Amino acid sequence: MNIIEKAIWQVETHMRSPATLEAMAERAGVTPSYLTRVFATATGQSLMRYARARRLSEAARILALGVPDILGLALDVGYGSHEAFTRAFRDHFGLTPETVRDARTTANLELTEPITMDAPLNPKLADPRIEDRKALLLAGLIKTFPMKDLGAIPSLWPQFDQVQDDIP
Repeated sequence: MNIIEKAIWQVETHMRSPATLEAMAERAGVTPSYLTRVFATATGQSLMRYARARRLSEAARILALGVPDILGLALDVGYGSHEAFTRAFRDHFGLTPETVRDARTTANLELTEPITMDAPLNPKLADPRIEDRKALLLAGLIKTFPMKDLGAIPSLWPQFDQVQDDIP
């Protein structure tokens, strides 16, 4: 099983427990940053966004069956409280869990289905390697980008050009 398949397997088999990137990377035998990069390259989305969307999609299916105990469901899909689950559910689907339960349908929801592994999602990436090197001084800018906005990263170069002469 390759790294991406291991990550998908972990998401699907550990749906009832809160997933952390660090734990999934450890189980896959790679660093969190490497797992993030490989998964995003293969699937076009972040691993944690996929894991959250899968848990919420499964919860939506259960809610549509009319489950009476939303807190119990929230705990079953890895959320620590009714409030945290409702907030995540509303942010993801635009509806409250109660609305989906009362409607008894997921027809108007964009559910995230499990990723199936086929050839296009299985890129050949170089195996990670560890090298010993002498110290290297690096400088740069710090800015966080969501996965959907990674195309904006090159916009940092003009900002860096303005400050690079100030770097000793």
